[in-house]
Amino acid sequence: MNSKIKFTLITVMLLIAVCFIASCSQWETPYETLDEDGYTVSVRFDANGGIFAGTEDVYIVDVFNLNNAQTNAQGKKEISLIAPNDSRRGTGAFEISKTKSIFVGWYTDRQLRVDENGNPLDAYGVLTSVSGREQGYTYSGRWDFDTSKLELDPNKDYKSEENALTLYAAWIPSFVYEVYMENDEGEFDLLMSKEALEIELPRWNDKTGKMDVKSFPTVENKTFKEASLTKDFSELLTGTVNGGIDYETGTMQGDGKVEIYTRYLDGVWFKITTPKQFKDNSRLDGCYILESDLDFTGIVWSSTLASEGFKGTIIGNGHKMSNIKVNQGNTSVMRGGLFGGIDAGATIENVTFENVTFNMNAGSLKAGASFGLLAGTISNEAALTNITVSGVFNISSDIYPDTEYSLGVLSGNIIDTDIDISNITCNVTGDTEKLSIEVSDGQITLNFVK
Repeated sequence: MNSKIKFTLITVMLLIAVCFIASCSQWETPYETLDEDGYTVSVRFDANGGIFAGTEDVYIVDVFNLNNAQTNAQGKKEISLIAPNDSRRGTGAFEISKTKSIFVGWYTDRQLRVDENGNPLDAYGVLTSVSGREQGYTYSGRWDFDTSKLELDPNKDYKSEENALTLYAAWIPSFVYEVYMENDEGEFDLLMSKEALEIELPRWNDKTGKMDVKSFPTVENKTFKEASLTKDFSELLTGTVNGGIDYETGTMQGDGKVEIYTRYLDGVWFKITTPKQFKDNSRLDGCYILESDLDFTGIVWSSTLASEGFKGTIIGNGHKMSNIKVNQGNTSVMRGGLFGGIDAGATIENVTFENVTFNMNAGSLKAGASFGLLAGTISNEAALTNITVSGVFNISSDIYPDTEYSLGVLSGNIIDTDIDISNITCNVTGDTEKLSIEVSDGQITLNFVK
Protein backbone atom coordinates (compact mmCIF):
# COMPACT_ATOMS: atom_id res chain seq x y z
CA MET A 1 0.00 0.00 0.00
CA ASN A 2 1.47 3.36 -0.95
CA SER A 3 1.76 6.17 1.57
CA LYS A 4 -0.98 8.30 0.02
CA ILE A 5 -3.61 5.54 0.24
CA LYS A 6 -2.51 4.62 3.76
CA PHE A 7 -2.83 8.24 4.92
CA THR A 8 -6.32 8.50 3.43
CA LEU A 9 -7.55 5.37 5.17
CA ILE A 10 -6.11 6.43 8.50
CA THR A 11 -7.77 9.80 8.15
CA VAL A 12 -11.11 8.15 7.37
CA MET A 13 -10.80 5.82 10.33
CA LEU A 14 -9.88 8.68 12.66
CA LEU A 15 -12.90 10.60 11.48
CA ILE A 16 -15.15 7.62 12.00
CA ALA A 17 -13.60 6.96 15.37
CA VAL A 18 -16.58 5.13 16.90
CA CYS A 19 -19.26 3.05 15.18
CA PHE A 20 -21.96 1.18 17.06
CA ILE A 21 -25.43 -0.31 16.71
CA ALA A 22 -28.10 0.80 19.16
CA SER A 23 -31.59 -0.52 19.73
CA CYS A 24 -34.42 1.68 18.52
CA SER A 25 -36.34 1.02 21.73
CA GLN A 26 -33.56 1.70 24.22
CA TRP A 27 -30.45 3.88 23.93
CA GLU A 28 -27.54 2.31 25.79
CA THR A 29 -24.68 4.46 24.50
CA PRO A 30 -22.43 6.07 27.17
CA TYR A 31 -23.01 9.64 25.99
CA GLU A 32 -21.20 11.24 28.85
CA THR A 33 -18.04 9.24 28.15
CA LEU A 34 -18.23 10.07 24.43
CA ASP A 35 -18.69 13.76 25.12
CA GLU A 36 -15.80 13.77 27.60
CA ASP A 37 -13.54 12.19 24.94
CA GLY A 38 -14.55 14.81 22.39
CA TYR A 39 -16.78 12.58 20.27
CA THR A 40 -19.78 14.85 20.22
CA VAL A 41 -21.01 14.75 16.61
CA SER A 42 -23.41 11.89 15.86
CA VAL A 43 -24.65 10.81 12.43
CA ARG A 44 -27.54 8.37 12.44
CA PHE A 45 -28.40 5.93 9.62
CA ASP A 46 -32.10 5.10 9.76
CA ALA A 47 -33.00 1.88 7.86
CA ASN A 48 -36.53 3.26 7.44
CA GLY A 49 -38.29 -0.09 7.60
CA GLY A 50 -35.29 -2.08 6.38
CA ILE A 51 -32.81 -4.09 8.40
CA PHE A 52 -29.05 -3.93 8.95
CA ALA A 53 -26.99 -7.12 8.67
CA GLY A 54 -30.12 -9.25 9.03
CA THR A 55 -31.11 -7.66 12.34
CA GLU A 56 -34.43 -5.89 12.85
CA ASP A 57 -35.17 -2.75 14.87
CA VAL A 58 -31.65 -1.37 14.84
CA TYR A 59 -29.97 1.70 13.44
CA ILE A 60 -26.37 2.74 13.06
CA VAL A 61 -24.73 5.80 14.58
CA ASP A 62 -21.27 7.08 13.69
CA VAL A 63 -19.73 9.43 16.24
CA PHE A 64 -17.00 11.93 15.31
CA ASN A 65 -14.51 14.15 17.10
CA LEU A 66 -14.91 17.63 15.65
CA ASN A 67 -11.26 18.45 16.41
CA ASN A 68 -10.21 15.86 13.81
CA ALA A 69 -12.28 17.44 11.06
CA GLN A 70 -10.85 19.78 8.43
CA THR A 71 -11.89 23.42 8.12
CA ASN A 72 -13.13 24.52 4.69
CA ALA A 73 -12.85 27.93 3.00
CA GLN A 74 -16.08 29.09 4.63
CA GLY A 75 -14.74 28.35 8.10
CA LYS A 76 -16.97 25.28 8.52
CA LYS A 77 -15.78 21.94 9.82
CA GLU A 78 -16.11 19.22 7.16
CA ILE A 79 -16.61 15.51 7.74
CA SER A 80 -16.71 12.86 5.02
CA LEU A 81 -19.14 10.03 5.74
CA ILE A 82 -18.99 6.45 4.55
CA ALA A 83 -21.97 4.22 3.89
CA PRO A 84 -22.90 1.55 6.44
CA ASN A 85 -22.00 -1.23 3.99
CA ASP A 86 -18.68 0.33 2.91
CA SER A 87 -15.93 -2.28 2.81
CA ARG A 88 -13.61 0.11 4.66
CA ARG A 89 -15.53 -0.72 7.80
CA GLY A 90 -14.16 -4.27 7.56
CA THR A 91 -16.07 -6.57 9.90
CA GLY A 92 -18.16 -3.56 10.93
CA ALA A 93 -19.77 -3.23 7.51
CA PHE A 94 -23.56 -3.40 7.65
CA GLU A 95 -25.55 -4.56 4.64
CA ILE A 96 -29.04 -3.12 4.40
CA SER A 97 -32.11 -4.89 3.01
CA LYS A 98 -35.88 -4.84 2.95
CA THR A 99 -38.26 -7.56 1.76
CA LYS A 100 -39.60 -7.06 -1.77
CA SER A 101 -38.00 -3.64 -1.99
CA ILE A 102 -35.21 -1.95 -3.92
CA PHE A 103 -32.78 0.29 -2.07
CA VAL A 104 -32.53 3.69 -3.78
CA GLY A 105 -30.07 5.60 -1.58
CA TRP A 106 -29.60 7.71 1.53
CA TYR A 107 -31.41 11.04 1.96
CA THR A 108 -31.25 13.84 4.52
CA ASP A 109 -35.01 14.36 4.71
CA ARG A 110 -38.24 12.40 4.22
CA GLN A 111 -41.90 13.37 4.14
CA LEU A 112 -45.07 11.33 3.89
CA ARG A 113 -46.12 11.13 0.26
CA VAL A 114 -49.24 13.08 -0.72
CA ASP A 115 -50.84 14.40 -3.90
CA GLU A 116 -51.36 18.08 -4.74
CA ASN A 117 -54.46 18.11 -2.52
CA GLY A 118 -52.69 16.56 0.45
CA ASN A 119 -54.27 13.12 0.01
CA PRO A 120 -52.06 10.19 1.12
CA LEU A 121 -50.28 8.25 -1.63
CA ASP A 122 -48.71 4.81 -1.40
CA ALA A 123 -45.19 3.88 -2.60
CA TYR A 124 -46.49 3.63 -6.19
CA GLY A 125 -47.98 7.12 -6.07
CA VAL A 126 -51.54 5.73 -5.92
CA LEU A 127 -54.11 7.03 -3.45
CA THR A 128 -54.06 4.83 -0.36
CA SER A 129 -57.86 5.00 -0.35
CA VAL A 130 -57.80 3.28 -3.75
CA SER A 131 -54.92 0.81 -3.35
CA GLY A 132 -55.44 -0.11 0.30
CA ARG A 133 -51.67 0.07 0.79
CA GLU A 134 -49.91 2.07 3.49
CA GLN A 135 -48.70 5.60 2.85
CA GLY A 136 -45.26 5.95 1.27
CA TYR A 137 -42.51 8.53 1.61
CA THR A 138 -40.90 11.07 -0.66
CA TYR A 139 -37.32 12.17 -0.04
CA SER A 140 -34.95 15.05 -0.61
CA GLY A 141 -31.26 15.75 -0.14
CA ARG A 142 -29.79 12.61 -1.67
CA TRP A 143 -26.39 11.94 -0.10
CA ASP A 144 -23.41 11.20 -2.32
CA PHE A 145 -20.73 9.55 -0.21
CA ASP A 146 -18.08 10.46 -2.78
CA THR A 147 -18.77 14.19 -2.90
CA SER A 148 -21.14 15.22 -0.10
CA LYS A 149 -19.66 16.67 3.10
CA LEU A 150 -21.20 17.20 6.51
CA GLU A 151 -20.59 20.88 7.32
CA LEU A 152 -20.62 21.91 10.98
CA ASP A 153 -20.35 25.15 12.94
CA PRO A 154 -17.03 24.97 14.82
CA ASN A 155 -18.43 27.23 17.55
CA LYS A 156 -21.53 25.17 18.28
CA ASP A 157 -21.66 22.94 21.37
CA TYR A 158 -22.57 19.51 19.95
CA LYS A 159 -23.74 16.60 22.12
CA SER A 160 -23.42 12.97 21.05
CA GLU A 161 -26.96 12.24 22.22
CA GLU A 162 -28.33 14.73 19.69
CA ASN A 163 -27.90 13.66 16.06
CA ALA A 164 -26.18 16.30 13.97
CA LEU A 165 -27.56 14.53 10.89
CA THR A 166 -29.95 11.68 10.17
CA LEU A 167 -29.77 9.87 6.84
CA TYR A 168 -32.85 7.92 5.78
CA ALA A 169 -32.79 4.84 3.57
CA ALA A 170 -35.18 5.25 0.63
CA TRP A 171 -36.99 2.16 -0.71
CA ILE A 172 -39.25 1.49 -3.64
CA PRO A 173 -41.30 -1.68 -4.22
CA SER A 174 -39.67 -4.32 -6.39
CA PHE A 175 -40.55 -4.15 -10.08
CA VAL A 176 -43.06 -6.43 -11.74
CA TYR A 177 -41.47 -7.78 -14.92
CA GLU A 178 -43.76 -8.71 -17.79
CA VAL A 179 -41.93 -10.75 -20.43
CA TYR A 180 -43.39 -10.94 -23.93
CA MET A 181 -42.27 -13.10 -26.89
CA GLU A 182 -42.65 -12.25 -30.55
CA ASN A 183 -44.79 -14.81 -32.39
CA ASP A 184 -44.73 -15.80 -36.06
CA GLU A 185 -47.09 -12.95 -36.92
CA GLY A 186 -44.77 -10.33 -35.42
CA GLU A 187 -47.03 -9.77 -32.43
CA PHE A 188 -46.02 -10.27 -28.79
CA ASP A 189 -47.52 -12.81 -26.40
CA LEU A 190 -47.13 -12.63 -22.60
CA LEU A 191 -44.76 -15.33 -21.34
CA MET A 192 -44.33 -14.40 -17.68
CA SER A 193 -45.28 -11.84 -15.08
CA LYS A 194 -42.95 -11.88 -12.08
CA GLU A 195 -42.33 -9.63 -9.10
CA ALA A 196 -38.61 -9.53 -8.41
CA LEU A 197 -35.84 -7.27 -7.21
CA GLU A 198 -34.04 -7.84 -10.48
CA ILE A 199 -34.21 -10.02 -13.54
CA GLU A 200 -31.21 -11.24 -15.48
CA LEU A 201 -31.28 -11.78 -19.21
CA PRO A 202 -30.17 -15.22 -20.45
CA ARG A 203 -26.53 -15.49 -21.45
CA TRP A 204 -24.25 -18.08 -22.97
CA ASN A 205 -22.32 -20.26 -20.53
CA ASP A 206 -18.74 -20.49 -21.83
CA LYS A 207 -18.14 -23.69 -19.88
CA THR A 208 -21.15 -25.72 -21.00
CA GLY A 209 -21.97 -24.10 -24.33
CA LYS A 210 -25.61 -23.79 -23.22
CA MET A 211 -27.77 -20.76 -22.72
CA ASP A 212 -28.20 -20.04 -19.00
CA VAL A 213 -31.75 -18.82 -18.56
CA LYS A 214 -31.79 -18.56 -14.73
CA SER A 215 -35.19 -17.11 -13.79
CA PHE A 216 -36.06 -16.13 -17.35
CA PRO A 217 -38.94 -18.03 -19.01
CA THR A 218 -38.08 -20.97 -21.25
CA VAL A 219 -39.92 -21.88 -24.43
CA GLU A 220 -39.95 -25.46 -25.70
CA ASN A 221 -37.68 -26.01 -28.72
CA LYS A 222 -36.67 -22.35 -28.79
CA THR A 223 -33.60 -20.45 -27.61
CA PHE A 224 -33.50 -16.89 -26.34
CA LYS A 225 -32.04 -14.46 -28.91
CA GLU A 226 -32.51 -10.88 -27.71
CA ALA A 227 -34.63 -8.59 -25.57
CA SER A 228 -35.56 -4.95 -25.39
CA LEU A 229 -37.70 -2.75 -23.18
CA THR A 230 -39.99 0.11 -24.00
CA LYS A 231 -36.70 1.92 -23.38
CA ASP A 232 -33.16 0.56 -23.38
CA PHE A 233 -32.53 -2.11 -20.78
CA SER A 234 -29.67 -0.06 -19.35
CA GLU A 235 -32.19 2.62 -18.38
CA LEU A 236 -33.98 0.35 -15.92
CA LEU A 237 -32.10 1.53 -12.85
CA THR A 238 -30.33 4.58 -14.25
CA GLY A 239 -33.28 6.35 -15.79
CA THR A 240 -36.98 5.76 -16.12
CA VAL A 241 -38.71 2.76 -17.60
CA ASN A 242 -42.50 2.97 -17.45
CA GLY A 243 -41.96 5.65 -14.82
CA GLY A 244 -39.16 3.84 -13.00
CA ILE A 245 -37.13 5.50 -10.24
CA ASP A 246 -36.97 9.21 -9.61
CA TYR A 247 -33.68 9.55 -7.75
CA GLU A 248 -34.31 13.19 -6.84
CA THR A 249 -37.26 12.19 -4.67
CA GLY A 250 -36.33 8.54 -4.05
CA THR A 251 -39.71 7.39 -5.33
CA MET A 252 -41.19 5.10 -7.95
CA GLN A 253 -42.94 6.81 -10.82
CA GLY A 254 -45.62 4.78 -12.56
CA ASP A 255 -47.05 1.37 -11.74
CA GLY A 256 -43.72 -0.44 -11.34
CA LYS A 257 -44.32 -2.72 -14.32
CA VAL A 258 -41.41 -3.29 -16.69
CA GLU A 259 -42.30 -4.75 -20.07
CA ILE A 260 -39.57 -6.83 -21.69
CA TYR A 261 -40.01 -7.79 -25.34
CA THR A 262 -38.06 -10.82 -26.53
CA ARG A 263 -37.25 -12.77 -29.65
CA TYR A 264 -36.41 -16.47 -29.65
CA LEU A 265 -34.62 -18.64 -32.20
CA ASP A 266 -36.30 -21.80 -33.42
CA GLY A 267 -34.51 -24.86 -32.03
CA VAL A 268 -32.25 -25.59 -29.08
CA TRP A 269 -28.97 -23.76 -29.74
CA PHE A 270 -25.47 -24.19 -28.36
CA LYS A 271 -22.26 -22.17 -28.78
CA ILE A 272 -19.47 -24.74 -29.01
CA THR A 273 -15.83 -24.09 -28.17
CA THR A 274 -14.69 -27.60 -27.10
CA PRO A 275 -15.36 -31.13 -28.39
CA LYS A 276 -16.64 -32.11 -24.95
CA GLN A 277 -19.32 -29.44 -25.18
CA PHE A 278 -20.44 -30.88 -28.51
CA LYS A 279 -20.53 -34.41 -27.10
CA ASP A 280 -22.35 -33.43 -23.91
CA ASN A 281 -24.97 -31.52 -25.88
CA SER A 282 -25.38 -33.97 -28.76
CA ARG A 283 -28.97 -34.29 -29.89
CA LEU A 284 -30.57 -35.05 -33.24
CA ASP A 285 -32.39 -31.69 -33.34
CA GLY A 286 -29.54 -29.68 -31.81
CA CYS A 287 -28.40 -26.40 -33.33
CA TYR A 288 -24.68 -25.65 -32.99
CA ILE A 289 -22.55 -22.59 -33.62
CA LEU A 290 -18.86 -23.49 -33.74
CA GLU A 291 -16.70 -20.87 -32.06
CA SER A 292 -13.38 -22.71 -32.58
CA ASP A 293 -11.80 -25.79 -34.19
CA LEU A 294 -12.74 -29.03 -32.43
CA ASP A 295 -10.23 -31.89 -32.10
CA PHE A 296 -12.06 -35.08 -31.05
CA THR A 297 -8.92 -37.08 -30.23
CA GLY A 298 -9.86 -39.07 -27.13
CA ILE A 299 -13.49 -37.90 -27.28
CA VAL A 300 -16.10 -40.54 -28.12
CA TRP A 301 -18.48 -39.46 -30.87
CA SER A 302 -22.19 -39.69 -30.08
CA SER A 303 -23.53 -43.14 -31.04
CA THR A 304 -26.97 -41.57 -31.52
CA LEU A 305 -25.65 -39.14 -34.14
CA ALA A 306 -23.74 -41.97 -35.83
CA SER A 307 -26.80 -44.18 -36.27
CA GLU A 308 -29.89 -41.96 -36.50
CA GLY A 309 -31.13 -39.02 -38.56
CA PHE A 310 -29.77 -35.54 -37.78
CA LYS A 311 -32.41 -32.80 -38.22
CA GLY A 312 -30.58 -29.91 -36.59
CA THR A 313 -28.14 -27.21 -37.62
CA ILE A 314 -24.36 -26.83 -37.60
CA ILE A 315 -23.01 -23.36 -38.36
CA GLY A 316 -19.31 -24.02 -38.78
CA ASN A 317 -18.02 -20.47 -39.25
CA GLY A 318 -15.13 -21.99 -41.23
CA HIS A 319 -13.95 -24.20 -38.35
CA LYS A 320 -12.84 -27.84 -38.37
CA MET A 321 -14.22 -30.89 -36.59
CA SER A 322 -11.27 -33.28 -36.77
CA ASN A 323 -9.98 -36.70 -35.70
CA ILE A 324 -13.42 -38.24 -35.22
CA LYS A 325 -13.66 -42.02 -34.99
CA VAL A 326 -16.88 -44.04 -35.32
CA ASN A 327 -16.98 -47.82 -34.82
CA GLN A 328 -20.12 -49.40 -36.23
CA GLY A 329 -20.59 -52.94 -34.90
CA ASN A 330 -24.34 -53.20 -34.33
CA THR A 331 -26.24 -55.50 -36.69
CA SER A 332 -29.53 -53.68 -35.98
CA VAL A 333 -28.33 -50.33 -37.31
CA MET A 334 -29.87 -49.43 -40.66
CA ARG A 335 -27.92 -46.23 -41.28
CA GLY A 336 -24.42 -45.32 -40.29
CA GLY A 337 -21.55 -42.88 -40.73
CA LEU A 338 -20.48 -39.75 -38.94
CA PHE A 339 -24.24 -39.21 -38.98
CA GLY A 340 -26.73 -42.04 -39.40
CA GLY A 341 -28.55 -39.70 -41.75
CA ILE A 342 -28.75 -36.03 -42.59
CA ASP A 343 -32.48 -35.65 -42.83
CA ALA A 344 -34.86 -33.14 -44.38
CA GLY A 345 -34.66 -29.78 -42.62
CA ALA A 346 -31.08 -30.22 -41.47
CA THR A 347 -28.60 -27.41 -42.16
CA ILE A 348 -24.82 -27.82 -42.19
CA GLU A 349 -22.66 -25.01 -43.51
CA ASN A 350 -19.10 -23.70 -43.61
CA VAL A 351 -17.43 -26.58 -41.80
CA THR A 352 -14.64 -29.09 -42.48
CA PHE A 353 -14.89 -32.67 -41.20
CA GLU A 354 -11.22 -33.63 -41.20
CA ASN A 355 -9.62 -37.04 -40.67
CA VAL A 356 -12.89 -38.86 -39.99
CA THR A 357 -12.59 -42.63 -39.53
CA PHE A 358 -15.67 -44.81 -39.95
CA ASN A 359 -15.08 -48.48 -39.16
CA MET A 360 -17.97 -50.53 -40.51
CA ASN A 361 -17.54 -53.80 -38.63
CA ALA A 362 -21.15 -54.97 -39.02
CA GLY A 363 -24.35 -54.03 -40.79
CA SER A 364 -28.04 -54.71 -40.48
CA LEU A 365 -29.32 -58.09 -41.64
CA LYS A 366 -32.23 -56.25 -43.22
CA ALA A 367 -32.15 -55.10 -46.83
CA GLY A 368 -31.96 -51.36 -47.39
CA ALA A 369 -29.18 -50.56 -44.92
CA SER A 370 -27.16 -47.57 -46.01
CA PHE A 371 -23.69 -46.40 -44.96
CA GLY A 372 -21.16 -43.71 -45.86
CA LEU A 373 -18.28 -41.83 -44.30
CA LEU A 374 -20.33 -38.69 -43.69
CA ALA A 375 -23.82 -40.20 -43.42
CA GLY A 376 -25.81 -43.30 -44.24
CA THR A 377 -28.30 -41.19 -46.17
CA ILE A 378 -28.49 -37.53 -47.11
CA SER A 379 -31.86 -35.96 -47.88
CA ASN A 380 -32.30 -33.76 -50.93
CA GLU A 381 -34.17 -31.41 -48.59
CA ALA A 382 -31.17 -30.90 -46.32
CA ALA A 383 -29.25 -27.63 -46.76
CA LEU A 384 -25.54 -28.45 -47.13
CA THR A 385 -23.19 -25.60 -48.04
CA ASN A 386 -19.42 -25.25 -48.23
CA ILE A 387 -18.55 -28.55 -46.56
CA THR A 388 -15.29 -30.49 -46.83
CA VAL A 389 -14.96 -34.11 -45.73
CA SER A 390 -11.75 -36.10 -45.47
CA GLY A 391 -10.95 -39.40 -43.85
CA VAL A 392 -11.08 -43.18 -44.14
CA PHE A 393 -14.03 -45.57 -44.66
CA ASN A 394 -12.95 -49.01 -43.42
CA ILE A 395 -15.19 -51.94 -44.35
CA SER A 396 -14.73 -55.23 -42.52
CA SER A 397 -14.60 -58.49 -44.46
CA ASP A 398 -16.78 -59.98 -41.68
CA ILE A 399 -19.95 -58.11 -42.68
CA TYR A 400 -22.74 -60.20 -44.13
CA PRO A 401 -22.25 -61.00 -47.83
CA ASP A 402 -25.85 -62.04 -48.45
CA THR A 403 -27.29 -58.62 -47.61
CA GLU A 404 -27.51 -55.79 -50.08
CA TYR A 405 -26.02 -52.60 -48.69
CA SER A 406 -26.07 -49.11 -50.13
CA LEU A 407 -22.51 -47.93 -49.63
CA GLY A 408 -20.98 -44.64 -50.73
CA VAL A 409 -17.77 -42.77 -50.19
CA LEU A 410 -19.83 -39.87 -48.84
CA SER A 411 -23.21 -41.52 -48.19
CA GLY A 412 -25.21 -44.55 -49.19
CA ASN A 413 -27.36 -42.56 -51.62
CA ILE A 414 -26.21 -40.33 -54.47
CA ILE A 415 -27.21 -36.66 -54.28
CA ASP A 416 -25.91 -33.46 -55.78
CA THR A 417 -24.23 -31.68 -52.89
CA ASP A 418 -21.82 -28.83 -52.22
CA ILE A 419 -19.35 -31.14 -50.48
CA ASP A 420 -15.67 -31.65 -51.26
CA ILE A 421 -14.87 -35.38 -50.86
CA SER A 422 -11.54 -35.50 -52.72
CA ASN A 423 -9.64 -36.76 -49.67
CA ILE A 424 -11.62 -39.85 -48.73
CA THR A 425 -10.17 -43.35 -49.01
CA CYS A 426 -12.00 -46.68 -48.72
CA ASN A 427 -10.31 -49.83 -47.40
CA VAL A 428 -11.07 -53.46 -46.62
CA THR A 429 -10.09 -54.63 -43.15
CA GLY A 430 -9.70 -58.28 -42.20
CA ASP A 431 -9.49 -61.01 -44.84
CA THR A 432 -8.87 -59.15 -48.11
CA GLU A 433 -9.17 -62.43 -50.04
CA LYS A 434 -12.74 -62.72 -48.81
CA LEU A 435 -13.79 -59.18 -49.71
CA SER A 436 -12.73 -56.56 -52.23
CA ILE A 437 -14.31 -53.22 -53.10
CA GLU A 438 -14.74 -51.13 -56.20
CA VAL A 439 -15.43 -47.39 -56.13
CA SER A 440 -17.18 -45.67 -59.05
CA ASP A 441 -18.80 -42.22 -59.03
CA GLY A 442 -18.60 -42.18 -55.24
CA GLN A 443 -20.45 -45.45 -54.79
CA ILE A 444 -18.87 -48.61 -53.40
CA THR A 445 -19.44 -52.14 -54.72
CA LEU A 446 -18.58 -55.10 -52.47
CA ASN A 447 -17.23 -58.27 -54.03
CA PHE A 448 -17.40 -61.30 -51.74
CA VAL A 449 -15.67 -64.61 -52.35
CA LYS A 450 -17.59 -67.52 -50.86
